[in-house]
Amino acid sequence: MVNSMISIDILDEIISIGKASKLLGVSAGTLRRWTSDGTSQIWQSTTAFKKGIEEYRTAGGYRRFKKSNLVNVLESWKKK
Repeated sequence: MVNSMISIDILDEIISIGKASKLLGVSAGTLRRWTSDGTSQIWQSTTAFKKGIEEYRTAGGYRRFKKSNLVNVLESWKKK
């Protein structure tokens, strides 16, 4: 039986770097550069911070991104 009270907000989905880069229209390598400085902080680098991109790391070190954050970043890019 499926609990009808459970709903998943699709914009709060946590996505991989591959999906995130496709959403932003950049390569995974570019997104890695934007978010790399060798630390595990949420704001990984000045470039990513300026762009408003929040990055999270899994226990295994994989990059993950909140889809809602990336949608907001895209909207802010369109306004410029």
